[in-house]
Amino acid sequence: MFKIREFQQNKEDYRNLAHLMSNVWINHPVTIDELKYHDEFREKKYFRKLYILEYDTHFAGFCDFGERSWAYVKGGYFIEILVTPEYRNKGGGSLLFTRVLDELKDRELVKLSSYTCEDQPEGIRFLKKRGLAITMREPNSSLDVETFNFNQYLSLINTLKKQNIQIVSLSEAKLKIDEWKQKLYDVDWLIGKDIPFPDPPTKPPFDVWERMVFAPDRFNEDTYIVAVDENDIVGISCIKHVPADKEIMITSITGTLRSYRRKGVATAMKAVCIQNAKEKGIKKIITDNEENNPMYTLNMKLGFTPLPAWLQLEKTW
Repeated sequence: MFKIREFQQNKEDYRNLAHLMSNVWINHPVTIDELKYHDEFREKKYFRKLYILEYDTHFAGFCDFGERSWAYVKGGYFIEILVTPEYRNKGGGSLLFTRVLDELKDRELVKLSSYTCEDQPEGIRFLKKRGLAITMREPNSSLDVETFNFNQYLSLINTLKKQNIQIVSLSEAKLKIDEWKQKLYDVDWLIGKDIPFPDPPTKPPFDVWERMVFAPDRFNEDTYIVAVDENDIVGISCIKHVPADKEIMITSITGTLRSYRRKGVATAMKAVCIQNAKEKGIKKIITDNEENNPMYTLNMKLGFTPLPAWLQLEKTW
C-alpha cells in the first residue's frame, strides 16, 4: 500500500514536511519558508535527493539523503527518514531505507550518517537495526530568559574592557571595524573547526556562508555578539530567531580564537546575547553542545537546563 515518489517543490509537499519535522523535533520547529530558503540556496554541487512516502494517497513520511556539504567526505552520505506516527511500524521506513541503498549502489559508499533524538526511541531502534551506531551525543538545553540576571556579569565585561576586549553587537561592530564581514567569515570558520563533530567541517564559500548567516526571518544583528580587540573580531556568539515561534531563539555559534580562550570572553558574549534577547521579549533560548565540550558546562552555569540530546549515528563500509 506504500509508494515512493520524488519530492515536488510545491506548497503541499513543503507544508507536509514542515508539519512532520516540527512535530517530531518539537524543540526545533520549522516553517515552509525556511525549507524553501534552504533548498534555494544549498550548494548544488553536492548530490541530494528527497523522496515522499505515501500510503494510498495520504502523506506518510519522507526521506532526505545525499552528500554532506557541511562535512564532506568522499563516499560519505547522510540520510534522514521520518514517518508520520499513524504509519509507523508498517514497513514504510524500511522501504525508504532500501530505496536509498539502491540509489547509492552505483556510487562509492564508505559511510552513511544519520541523526535522531533521545526522545525518539523508535528512530533509535530503526537506525541501530540497520547497522548504524552512535558516534556522538549532543545534549540540547534551554534557558528561561526571564530568569536571567545580567548584572552578575557586568564586572567580567568591565574586566575585559580593561584588557582592550569589548563585547558589542554586530550592529555596533560593523560601524567601526574595517572589512567586518570578511573578518566575521574568517573567525566563524576558525571557531567552527574546533566544534566537535565526527568528521572535519567543510569550509563553505563566502556567498553560501553569507546567505546562511544572514537568512531572512532568522538573523538579528542585535543578538549577533562579537568580541572586538582593536580592529579585529576575536569571538562570536550568535542566536537566531525561530520563525515558527517568535518567542524562541536558537544558538547558532559561540566561540573565540584560541589565543583568547580562558579569559571569560565566551561567558561575557553569551551574557550580552541573552540580555539583548531578553530586552526584545524573547522567552526561551535553545542550544546544543557535544556532551564533553566545555561550552556545555558554560551553558549550565548560565542557567540552561537539559533537554533530550541529539544522537549522531553512522555506519561504515
